[in-house]
Amino acid sequence: MNQKFTIVEWNHLKFALKQNFPQLTKADLEWRDGNTKDILWLISLKVGKSRKELMAIIEQEN
Repeated sequence: MNQKFTIVEWNHLKFALKQNFPQLTKADLEWRDGNTKDILWLISLKVGKSRKELMAIIEQEN
C-alpha cells in the first residue's frame, strides 16, 4: 500500500483509527504533511501494534 495520503484521505482514515483505537488523541492524529511514515510509526507504538498490523487495519478501512 502507498503510505502517502492526501489530507482528505487522512481525515477519513483518522476517523476510522479513532473508532478502532479510542486512546488516540487529536494530537496523535494531527496531519503532518510529508511525514506519513513517522506518524504511522508513532500511532503503531501508541496502540501496541506493529506497523505491519497497523497498515493491514488501514487497508481494511480503504
